[in-house]
Amino acid sequence: MTKTKEEFRQWLIGQNVPQIASYYHQKTVDSYIRTIDEICQRSFSTSGEKGWQQLAKNIYPQLARCYELSNKDYFLDKISIKYALYYFRKISNFIYSEINGESGDNVKLFLNFDHCDYLIQEIKLNDIYLYTLLFDRYIFGRERITTILNSDKRNTFFETIEKVLSKSVLPCLESKDQLKHHVMLHISYSKQYQRKEKWALLKYHDFLHPQQSVFDNPTLFMAYNQNPHNKVGDNYIIDCDISGNTPLHLDINPDNNLVSFDEYADKNATDDDERYIIIKEDMPKIFDMAYNSIDEIISKGRFKTFQAPKRIYYNIDSVNSFLQKKFHPLKDENKHKKVNYDETGYKFWCSRSHALTKILKISHNRFYDCVHRSNCTQLDYLENKPKYYIPDLKSLRNSRAVRQARISTKKYKK
Repeated sequence: MTKTKEEFRQWLIGQNVPQIASYYHQKTVDSYIRTIDEICQRSFSTSGEKGWQQLAKNIYPQLARCYELSNKDYFLDKISIKYALYYFRKISNFIYSEINGESGDNVKLFLNFDHCDYLIQEIKLNDIYLYTLLFDRYIFGRERITTILNSDKRNTFFETIEKVLSKSVLPCLESKDQLKHHVMLHISYSKQYQRKEKWALLKYHDFLHPQQSVFDNPTLFMAYNQNPHNKVGDNYIIDCDISGNTPLHLDINPDNNLVSFDEYADKNATDDDERYIIIKEDMPKIFDMAYNSIDEIISKGRFKTFQAPKRIYYNIDSVNSFLQKKFHPLKDENKHKKVNYDETGYKFWCSRSHALTKILKISHNRFYDCVHRSNCTQLDYLENKPKYYIPDLKSLRNSRAVRQARISTKKYKK
């Protein structure tokens, strides 16, 4: 037995806990050793000391491969595929920078239409970025960089897609332009993922780096938490937070934009579909309200939408227009002298009930006599449920109208 293998065996034996029978623990240790040997043989053509040392140097790419295969499958529409492309290029380059990708890890590609899968081709995991890029170009019409796949592979791929389209898809649609609303790329890893490999590699990592989490590696963290399953939604940034002077304003997260993976793309080019990045699940955070109130926002917002097979995407510019329209600042001449209108965040806004009971302490029937758009900054995302800028309310509570209303309230209570 090699030096590293024996040290790993002794380390594993030392991990035993009293309540686990030594017989079963020894079987687990043997299983981990065999699995590491198999990984070394497959990736580096040796299970000896050289293979174990090679694996030690490449433990993170091997773990990234396991975590990626454990994601099982993806369904990519015209919007989500651009984040997948960014992800696939990074993850495949990382996994196969040092190990052989030709010998395993089969990936099945399907064209998904109307809840049915049509097999296109079976490929290797290390080619997933290139074939996803081809699908994006052929089905969704984005002209990006030329792939390095040879012409025979490209033509075979395109011919298979065309057969599926002509036989099963296009007869059901009005035109080819409708593909982007009805077709997805389904990527399936089938049964390639082996749980035992993941656990063996995690143990080997802990042996090599006992004080370090695997997720300290940014690419591994991306495979676990920022894969195409998780990158639908939350793809915007707040480039101007809400304050007493300015409405909330959103922009596309530059780290997730399509041009971020394509150094040859025209940075000034605009693709209208790329502006459709907001989903319903983003809106509670954007509008600072409960999810069950979002349907009212959507019905009143008149947002531009992109209908994909599984979800609706909302245009970020139309969301910004709504945020602007529903923000009602004071005119400069009406602003309160001692109020700071640069306080940012929704924590400086409150509902009418909070304003009544916690700040102004007046009766509800006197509220609109004391608070209105000419003396208090407001948001009215929801009809008849505006929010008020707390610094303005605190200034108003010492106004003559509010003091009189407060006195009337006290008299009424007596």
